[in-house]
Amino acid sequence: MCVSANFSVEDGQGLYEQFLVSARPVEYSDKPKQPLRSRTVQDMQARTRLSNAQAMRKAVESALERQRRVWAWSDTHFGHANIIKYCDRPFASMAEMNEAMYANYLATVQDGDLVLWGGDVSFGNLDAVKIRLRTLPGEKLLVFGNHEFDRGGFRDHKVFDWEAMSFVFTDTANGREVLVTHVPVQASSLPQGVINLHGHTHRELEGPRHINLSVEHHDFRPVDLQVLLNTHAAASHQVQK
Repeated sequence: MCVSANFSVEDGQGLYEQFLVSARPVEYSDKPKQPLRSRTVQDMQARTRLSNAQAMRKAVESALERQRRVWAWSDTHFGHANIIKYCDRPFASMAEMNEAMYANYLATVQDGDLVLWGGDVSFGNLDAVKIRLRTLPGEKLLVFGNHEFDRGGFRDHKVFDWEAMSFVFTDTANGREVLVTHVPVQASSLPQGVINLHGHTHRELEGPRHINLSVEHHDFRPVDLQVLLNTHAAASHQVQK
């Protein structure tokens, strides 16, 4: 697969914004519907900064080039009891779920690592989550999810080094560009040579041009980003044979 020429952070942001404000068939439905509420999209747009997205691109590319460990996960939903039922998570309670994911993070990430969070970090009591997140090691990047904007305000966890609505980086090892979003962008909207790293859909998979970061697919722990990209590229290559 060839890298799409000149696919910039600005291109990725424009593509994602256009997708979010346009109607399309959503999961499990043939009725056109916006992927997110218009107010949520507006809040995301108001909060994001392209300079932050550029910094996030540089951080990920630099880390991968220097073989610094880069981890990724999404849709942790710390503090969200009902997500256990909604997504059939293997936990008896919210407390058990929270503690398992905190422990998995601490067993995986070290101080010098970079961690990409794909959105929907928490739900409910923000102060309790903030206290725990401050104890977690690593430099942290956040791509906004819809639950970062619940109830009309931004859930500021105050632990992320950079935050943006989306960003783009080059997967040099596999010769392609990666658009990082919370909501998956439909494959027909992705330029040639671009794949979509996302969350939001939890257990459901979008297709061969998408990689789902939701914790349900990764044993509720951060996953090595380069290994994930390499595995996806190898599988894509086998399909093309």
